[in-house]
Order: sequence, then C-alpha cells, then structure tokens
Amino acid sequence: METNLIKKRISESLENALNSGAYKNKKELSDKLKTNPTSLNKYLAGETFPQSDWIYYLCKELKIAPNWIIFGDGEEKKLSEEEPKDDMSNQFIEMQKTLLKYKDDEIKRLKQEIEFLKKSITTSNNNENIVKQPVKQLIKEEKNK
Repeated sequence: METNLIKKRISESLENALNSGAYKNKKELSDKLKTNPTSLNKYLAGETFPQSDWIYYLCKELKIAPNWIIFGDGEEKKLSEEEPKDDMSNQFIEMQKTLLKYKDDEIKRLKQEIEFLKKSITTSNNNENIVKQPVKQLIKEEKNK
C-alpha cells in the first residue's frame, strides 16, 4: 500500500468537494468531516496520513467508496444513494484490515531497522558515538509501548 497515493486521493477528493459548491468553505467541510480546519489543510496538502476512522467520515460525507481511497481503481468512485450502506461498511472493514496489515508491516520493518542499528553499534566502536544515543532512545521508546 502506497501511503502517498492514498494521501493524494484524499487530497483530490477534498479539492473536488470544495470546488463542487456543496460546502461554503473549508470550515464547513471540516465540521462535516469531524476535524479541524488545520488538519483539513494538511490533508488537502497531502502532508498528513489520517487515522482510519477519519477516512470513514470522509467516505461517508463525500459518498466515496473506501476501496477507491485505499486501492485507487481508476477515477474517484462515488457511491450512489441506492448503494446499500452494508456495501460501504464491508468496504470499510476491508480497508481497516488492509491498514492494520500495513501498520503491522511497518512496525516489523522498524524493528528490523532497530536490530540492524544495534548490531552496527556493537560491531563498530568508531561509529558508536554517532548512533548510540538515537538507538538508546528508540529502544527506550520501544520498551514503553
């Protein structure tokens, strides 16, 4: 899953919503999406990856298929009024599973990176001072989780 592509699709959807005239301004849209204008601006700029529950509000308010946001099949897929709400719920559940897998994979990758850094410290005294403190901080944060 490519988070930059997801952020881009979210940004495009928000731009389309603002340009559609359905919302007076960003404040109104942010209220409907249960977020604040600052966060909305970050989503518009593609700077922030939102929490998955917020993606639900986005899809529900803008009537966008969750599968399109996550997997991006072609153009923005709008949900029709007739489409069953169960269909959107099922898509959202699948999206949640995909996001959880992505997060699990990212955690695994970061743990591997930490292990690599630990080994680097123990095998190279010359570099010890360069990476010792950041790695200790990472280890401390990992233990606190």
